[in-house]
Amino acid sequence: MVGLIILDVYGTLIKADKADDVIRPGLEEFLEYYKKSRIVVFSDGAVEAVSFDLEQAGLKLVKIYGSEHLDKRKLKNLELITTELSIPKNKTRFIGDNAGNKDYCSAKRYGIPFIKIPQFRERIPSSEEPVYDKHVKYETKPFTFVSLMGRL
Repeated sequence: MVGLIILDVYGTLIKADKADDVIRPGLEEFLEYYKKSRIVVFSDGAVEAVSFDLEQAGLKLVKIYGSEHLDKRKLKNLELITTELSIPKNKTRFIGDNAGNKDYCSAKRYGIPFIKIPQFRERIPSSEEPVYDKHVKYETKPFTFVSLMGRL
């Protein structure tokens, strides 16, 4: 069983392009299924803003890491979490939508297995829009966290 699950926030738990208090389908079941694991979130946003958005969506997660915890390369310092919680990297999973390739690069940098999921958003941007990101896989059919239960 996995000991630590690190979740990205925007585009993973709540919509990337519209904070409308909607959480990704299956998230509540996923959190219940993995309740014996430590579950934290890590976002590029400031902890205070992320905390507010998560509360508005009805999510009360124990520990939130944000822009204050990025390393000097502006990657998510995942080692900080594994060290603080004394959980080995091989018992840790990082789940994210990989916006800007930051989730994958952060996981690779710190030797933590990464699970890339489609970005959760209001609408898929066209390739001409400046928000288009070649590292993001956009949903073609709704992704649900239930599909990850028992697979970490």
